[in-house]
Amino acid sequence: MLRIVVATPRCVIPTLEHRGLPRDLDVLRVLVKNNMVDIPGMGKRPCAGAYAQVVKTGRVALGDRVSFG
Repeated sequence: MLRIVVATPRCVIPTLEHRGLPRDLDVLRVLVKNNMVDIPGMGKRPCAGAYAQVVKTGRVALGDRVSFG
């Protein structure tokens, strides 16, 4: 079980070439257009993902159900 702590703001790094994947400037543009999140102390930032705290440990396997609430 995880507790979401804060959304993950993105920087320019995802737009750069990585291990054979080509540079893609649209990655950050899409986040700016579609997913601006208010980060406490930072203002609105383009985000993808989240930082989380483990509340209860356990095993996770392919096909396990995920719920949000």
